[in-house]
Amino acid sequence: MTIEFELANLNAEMVTLVFIANRQDQQPVRDCSQATVEQATFHYTPWQLVNASAGAREYFSYSDTLSVVVRPQSASAADTADHTDGQATIQPSALTRVAPGRRYLAFNGEHRLQIVDLGENKQNSAEICIVAAPANHTSGQLAVDWYQAGTRIGITEPLAPRTVASFVNSGVLLFQPVSPDQQRQRFTPDDLAHAWRYRTPSNALKVKASLRRGPEGNPDYAFVPASVSV
Repeated sequence: MTIEFELANLNAEMVTLVFIANRQDQQPVRDCSQATVEQATFHYTPWQLVNASAGAREYFSYSDTLSVVVRPQSASAADTADHTDGQATIQPSALTRVAPGRRYLAFNGEHRLQIVDLGENKQNSAEICIVAAPANHTSGQLAVDWYQAGTRIGITEPLAPRTVASFVNSGVLLFQPVSPDQQRQRFTPDDLAHAWRYRTPSNALKVKASLRRGPEGNPDYAFVPASVSV
């Protein structure tokens, strides 16, 4: 289902960054014993940048369809060049659609990382799992780039052999106002701890959001319809 958003900037000279929340952002990777891999991190990247000037409106659409690219950790998301690890040369995987409640295996192909569907995730019907193959089928550390409608929304890294990267999309969007000169491409979960959280009611197809400054000058968002509990 696609939901149409309208964002009106009433009187705030600020940019709105919109993120798609990952319920697993604090525990993004676990090993085969289900223990959290402490050194692994999940970073949010802006899904939408709404740069409406005061008094203007902008529009965007949301759906819960996600895709991934698995790549060598040393490769940037936009890099299509070969990457060498010892004797092996490997390219990032193709952009691959993934679904909640499924497990996917990432492993070395002849020249490119491959992703195959392993079947149902019986432990969590909402979770998307990317499993790194054992070391003899995967060279070095990997990274997972998560996408919605062709735009990157997050990065999980590092993904060592025989570990699992996890994403749970609960339909929550994070709205973060920033000054136009403070934009960046990576945010930790803690960076967004005070972002406005919004989940669309199940019967809503259109949402009107407004950004305004309150009486003390602080930015504030209002949503119609109001968010359901998050």
